This record gives sequence, structure tokens and C-alpha cells, in this order.
Amino acid sequence: MESSSCGLPRPKRPAPTLVVEGGPTRGAPQLASFAPQIASTAPTSCCAAVGSENIATSSAAQSAAPPLAEPLEAESPYRCGLVARWFSAKPRLIVWDFDLTILRTHAFGEGVEVAEVAQRWESDVRDVDVFRAFVETAQEQGVALGIASYGRQEVIHEYMRQIFRQLEPPPFTEANIVTPSALKFPDGTSVPQGKPRMLELLCQRCSPNEVLDRANVLFFDDDPDNIADCRRAGYAHAFHTPEGFSRPALAQLEQRAGSARDGGTDGEQALPRPSSCAIG
Repeated sequence: MESSSCGLPRPKRPAPTLVVEGGPTRGAPQLASFAPQIASTAPTSCCAAVGSENIATSSAAQSAAPPLAEPLEAESPYRCGLVARWFSAKPRLIVWDFDLTILRTHAFGEGVEVAEVAQRWESDVRDVDVFRAFVETAQEQGVALGIASYGRQEVIHEYMRQIFRQLEPPPFTEANIVTPSALKFPDGTSVPQGKPRMLELLCQRCSPNEVLDRANVLFFDDDPDNIADCRRAGYAHAFHTPEGFSRPALAQLEQRAGSARDGGTDGEQALPRPSSCAIG
């Protein structure tokens, strides 16, 4: 994602204003093994609407899926095994960073304007098929969605409008695209502990019930500092995707998790087990 924590913004971003203020108390990082599981229970119909004030969310059963080696199918990529395994954790909320995570570029750093998005979004999005697969599956299963970014909300919203212009209800609105303005700071500002605070706000906006267990949140960000902040704040399912959110990145996370389970980890922070992300 973008810059994070109480230090200066990372070099990949144009030097934003640093707002100095206290963040949440940090504890020891939570470490555990990651073991994607595929559920085979019947799917459940549920509400996935996103309102101007709340993010609709509810639990749902998971469907069986083919193995990882099977390619994404053009007609229904969200049915592929890779995506299904991530949803086997039964998350209640999935959140992405924007620049350098959903996008392969840094829209805020490049000064992208709303009027430019329609002409460039297709080349800017890193892996539109997998991103759409996650979002469509979330809508089917009643899982809430969100974006936590230090960029400009109106630009992010326009990218989402272009990517999902065929989906109803629209999966992203002002309610679930959280930027510094939602924390009372100018967009483009690096806010200390900003990402944990954004995740907390998104958890509070979930309806009919807010997400109280932070283990029920999946979060993807290209910035390791943001991931470290979120893990210390209790978001155990915060995943570092240094090359952005894509099918290879997700497969690599699974491979590393398998290595950790087999005792082959070399001291790298292990990934949390999705089964602990089940809805209570």
C-alpha cells in the first residue's frame, strides 16, 4: 500500500505531510501457521449491499473448489481453487491497500486525476481478474469489503467504478473507501498507525453488526511497515504482498505457509491459520 507507521513516508511515495500523534498500544506480533482449507457445505444466500454509512456483511458457507494448479476460468474466475481457499477462512471483512497493491502503479504519487482514470485503469490494475474474483465472491457470500489507502478517495472511487461498472450493488462507495480524510487529515497524509486505524473504522462500519474480532479481517498491503503495524494491533491476517495483489502473490503466500508448516521457515514471520478466522 502506501506509507505507514510513525516514520517518514517510504521512498516510493511523494513526501506527504507527517502528522504526529499517538496510535494504539502495540503488543507482540501474533505468529501462527497458515493452512488454507476448502469447505464443502452448501452456499447460503445473504445480503452484500454497501450503503452510504454502513458496509453490509454476513456469514456464509463455502463451496468446494478445484486444486491450485487449475487455471482461472474466464467465465467464472471466482470459482477457482485459489480464491475459494482464501474464502474457506470465512472472513467477515476483506480490505486492500490501493497504490502498488491493487494497482501496479502509484496513482497518488503520479498525481492521477479523476478524469484520467477511464483511459488508464485497465493498464494500471495489477491483476483485475483475481481482484474481481475476490470481490464477486465476497458479494455472493455476504463478506464486507474495504480499501484503506493514504491516497485520494475520489480517485480511488473512480478506479473502482470503472473496474466494477457491471456489478450491482456497487461494491465500493465512500463508506468503505477509507483515506486520511476519514480520520480528519488531508488525503495524501501519512498518519501514524494509519492502517490499523483505518481497519478499525471499516470494522465499525460493518452492518448489521460491526466486526469485533480482528482475526476475522483479511488485509493485503505492499508495505511491510503497514503489515507490521496491523499485526501488532491484532490484525493477524494482514498479508504482505510486495509485488501487489495478484494470483502469483497469493500462490506464493500459500507456498511459504506450506513451508512453515513443514518446518522449513527460515525465521520469516509465519502466516496465521484461516481456521481461526471463522465467524463465531
